[in-house]
Amino acid sequence: MLCTKLNARPFISPVAFLKRNYKKCLHQYEHNLNCCLFKPCKLYKQKEQYLCRSFSSTHFISSIKSEIIPSDQSENKNENFSKQFVESESELHHQVLENLSAYSGTIFKLDTNFIERYTITDKEFENIVGVADWKNKSAYNVVVSFISLAVYSSSKLKVTVDDERFDKLVSEFVQKCSQFTEDQLIDSLVAVQFWPLSEHVKTHNYLQIWKALDHVCHDRYLDWTVDKMLFMMDLWYNIKLIRLSSFVYKGLNKISRKCDDLNHHQMIQTLFYMSCTRKLHPAISLREYEHFIQKHITQLSVEEIAIFSVAFFKTKTPILNTKILLYIMQRVIEEMDTIPEITLTGINKALRLSHKPEIAFTTNDYVKKLSESKLRSVNLINAIHALHISTKIQFYNEEPITILAEKFCSDPSVARLKDMERIVFILSLYNFIPSTTPDILDIIVEELDKPQHMEAAENHQLTMLSLVYFLTLLRKYPEKHIQHLLSDKTLQKSYQNKFMINVQALQIDYNRVLEGPPGSDYLLPQTLREYLARRYSLFLPDEKHNLNQYDMMMKEVTDLTTELLGGEKYTLITYPLPHFHRADILFRLDDNGQSVPIPQELRTRPHFNGVLRTEESGWHCVMVGGRNMYMYNVPKLVGEQQAKLRQLRLLGYTPIVIPSFNWQGEKNKKDYLRLKLFTKQ
Repeated sequence: MLCTKLNARPFISPVAFLKRNYKKCLHQYEHNLNCCLFKPCKLYKQKEQYLCRSFSSTHFISSIKSEIIPSDQSENKNENFSKQFVESESELHHQVLENLSAYSGTIFKLDTNFIERYTITDKEFENIVGVADWKNKSAYNVVVSFISLAVYSSSKLKVTVDDERFDKLVSEFVQKCSQFTEDQLIDSLVAVQFWPLSEHVKTHNYLQIWKALDHVCHDRYLDWTVDKMLFMMDLWYNIKLIRLSSFVYKGLNKISRKCDDLNHHQMIQTLFYMSCTRKLHPAISLREYEHFIQKHITQLSVEEIAIFSVAFFKTKTPILNTKILLYIMQRVIEEMDTIPEITLTGINKALRLSHKPEIAFTTNDYVKKLSESKLRSVNLINAIHALHISTKIQFYNEEPITILAEKFCSDPSVARLKDMERIVFILSLYNFIPSTTPDILDIIVEELDKPQHMEAAENHQLTMLSLVYFLTLLRKYPEKHIQHLLSDKTLQKSYQNKFMINVQALQIDYNRVLEGPPGSDYLLPQTLREYLARRYSLFLPDEKHNLNQYDMMMKEVTDLTTELLGGEKYTLITYPLPHFHRADILFRLDDNGQSVPIPQELRTRPHFNGVLRTEESGWHCVMVGGRNMYMYNVPKLVGEQQAKLRQLRLLGYTPIVIPSFNWQGEKNKKDYLRLKLFTKQ
C-alpha cells in the first residue's frame, strides 16, 4: 500500500538493497562527478526507483560500508607524530600505580645507581665517538657505549641520537641488539629516555633503535611471565612509544588469553596499557575482563576503578555489565568529597559511553548528586563529561546546564574546540540557553575567531562542522565559518573524491536558508543537496520485513490517517524538509475541515528536490515522535525536532506530533488520532 503512494517499485530487503546498489550508485555518482563535484555541472541523477527504502535498518547508508584494516598490518601506521604523546590523564593514572606497593614489581622506577654506573668523562666521550669500526666490538661494549652516550648527552651534550657522530655506533647497536641479555635490553630501553627528544619518530637513528628494540622484545615475549611482560610494557610507556610497539600489541593479546588467571593488580595494569595503546588485537575481548572486574571490583580503589574505566572508554568498548555500572556510581557518590578530578573525569567518560536505558533514573540521580556536590568546584572538562552523561539519558534539568554555562563564560580561554562543540551540543539538545552576560553563544562565536581555534578547526573539520551545526539549531549563524566549511575548497580537502560528505553540511545549509539571515542562499549545489538528502534519509516502513518499534508506529499512524481522511488519495508520505532523515505524512483540510485530494504534481515530485513549500492554507504535517525525540522526564522535544517544528511552520504547515509514549498506551488509537488530526492546533 505504501509502495503505491511513493510511486516506487516493490520493496526489497534493505540488506540486499544496500549490497546490490550501494557500490553501483556510488561508483556511477563518482564517475560523473570526478574532478567537478564542486563546480557547476550535471550531477548523477539517481532513478526514482532507488528511493525505495525499508525501515528494517535505522543506520545511515554511509555507515554500512566500513573498511577494516587488520591491526597487525596497521599497528605501526601512526608513526608520523612526535614520540612525546603521553597525556596528562595517563601520567596521573601511572602515578597511581607507582604509589601503590602492589605494583612495585611491575612498574619501572629508575635505579639511583643507573646514572652513576654509566657516567663518562669528556675524554671517554671523545674515545667512543672516535671509534671508526664497531663491528669488532662485543655486544657488551656496544650497549655500554650506547647507554653512556645517552647519559652524557642528556646532561652535557644536549644533542639527539640522530647526530651523525653516533651513526656508526647506532648501526652496530641495531645489528647486535638480538644478542643483548635481558638486563642489557632493559638498560637500553631505559637509555632511550635519556636521549633528548628527536624531531620525529622516523628520524633515521631513532627509528632504527626503537624498531630494533621492539623486534627483540617481540621475539622474546612468549617466554616471559605476565609480570615480566608488564614490566617491559612499562618501559615502552616511559619512552612514550607504547602505541607503536608490536611487542605491546601482541603481548596484551597473550595476557588476555587467560585473563582469569590474573590477579586484580595485573588486570588493572594490563587495562592501563590498553588505554594507552587505544587499539586492541582482534582476539581480545573485554567482556572477559568485565566478568573478572565484577568479581574483584570491591577490592579496587576508586583510582583503580577509573583506570579500567578509561581503558573501556579509549578502546571504545562500552561496559555492558549493569552491576558494574551501578557499583561505580555508588562508589563515586560515597567518595564524592575526596575523589580526584582526573579520576572523576575518567569514570564519567566510561559511564557516558556505557549508558543503559534500564538504569536511566539511577544515572539521573547520579548526575544530580554530582551537580549538587561537585560540579561547581571541578574544572570545565570534568563538568562537560558529567553533563554528557545526561545527554545519553536525555533527562531535562536546567541547573547543571546553567552551572556549566557559567563555568565556561567565566574563563572561555581554557576551552578547546571540542569542548565548545560539546557545550553547544548540550545546549542544542535541550534547546536551553542559560542567561549569561555576555550571551554564551556570542562568546563561543567570538572564540571561534581566535587563532588557536582556527588552527584546530583546520585539523578537526568534523568537530568544527558539528559545532556550527549545533549553533544553527540554536539560530546562531557564524557566517564566515559556514562559508568556509561549505566552500568548494574545504569540501574537496576534507572529503577528496569519496563523496562521503557529512550530513551536517547539508543540515547547516538548509538551516541557514530557512531560519538564518534574510536573503541567505544555498551554498551547496542543488544536485549535491539532493544526493546527500537521499543518502541520509531513512527507509519507509514495509510490512514484509521486520520493523522496529518506531517503524511499527509509523505504519500504524499512516494506515489510520489514510483511513480517517478517506483514502490514499488524501495523504502523501514524503520529506517536506529533506535535511531531516525521517519522512512525514502530509494532508490538507479545507475551510470546512474536509480532506482535500493531494495534487498529482506533488505525488510525482521527486522526494528530495528541495523543501516542499505550501501554496494554499490548510496543509498539515504529521510527525511520528519516537522515544528518542523527547526528553525522558518531561514531554519536551529535543532541540533538533523543535527546529523541525519551527521550519515546518515557516513552510506553511500545521505540525501534528504523535508522541510514542501517548500512542503506545492509548486504547482507542483511532479516536485519539482523529482528535489530533481535526482539532485546530
